[in-house]
Amino acid sequence: MRPTNALLLLMLFTGDAGPALAGGKPPPRFEIDPAARRVVRLDAGTTRWSTSLPGDVRGVMPPHLLWDAKRVYVRHQGGITALAAESGVVLWHAKGPTDRLVLSRDLLLTTQDGWVTARAVSTGGEVFKVRLPKGAIAGLFLGQDRVLLTEREVVRLPRGAKARWATPLQNSDWLGDGGLVEVAGGDLVAFSYGPVSDSGVQLVRLDGASGEVVWRAGCAPLGVKHSKYMHDATVTSEGDRLRVTSEASGGTFVEALDLRTGKRLSRTSSER
Repeated sequence: MRPTNALLLLMLFTGDAGPALAGGKPPPRFEIDPAARRVVRLDAGTTRWSTSLPGDVRGVMPPHLLWDAKRVYVRHQGGITALAAESGVVLWHAKGPTDRLVLSRDLLLTTQDGWVTARAVSTGGEVFKVRLPKGAIAGLFLGQDRVLLTEREVVRLPRGAKARWATPLQNSDWLGDGGLVEVAGGDLVAFSYGPVSDSGVQLVRLDGASGEVVWRAGCAPLGVKHSKYMHDATVTSEGDRLRVTSEASGGTFVEALDLRTGKRLSRTSSER
């Protein structure tokens, strides 16, 4: 789960940075076994419980599974099913949108067709539904300003004023997903990729104060062909380098880039 998506939704509709995010990866772990159509809880590698669910337990847009201290939330049969974290007992099922699941305290957020739907984690009941600005993909706070990644540009917006800067992206209209990463020195790295295609990952580092481009880089696609394709990419800042991880139907790649120049340092890949 990328926190940029959660922050985008929260800052657009609450006007602040929002509550702390839940659904990280502390012990125990929960996994989906799509072939067996079940959800499994693992404590230190040992199966504590396994719950079978009839029908499809995966969708198109990841993540497919999130959890907090009390519940596990899984995409299932055209909606979301919640299981008790301790026992695996089914607590509720709610029909409706399931794209880009995000947990934030007592809300389960999803986006679909330009709308954000918030459900109560305790019941699955809808709390609110609002429309996203056209083309918005991800966002974060830089100081008191909001930075948004859209399909066409990266924009820095102070409160109650016009944009400080707007920097166009290159050849990104067809990509449709991505995120923002704040790096040392107050700069930003924006990345874009196609969620249903072997697109590779496009990146640009921007000066946080001016929006000027420091460098642009691209991580090449695997070069595989699939009639149905799922693709999720993440970017993390690790000291003096960036780590780009692509996980998709056709395989995976991990690429390290020099944070200062954007040049490739290493790449490993495997095809399925």
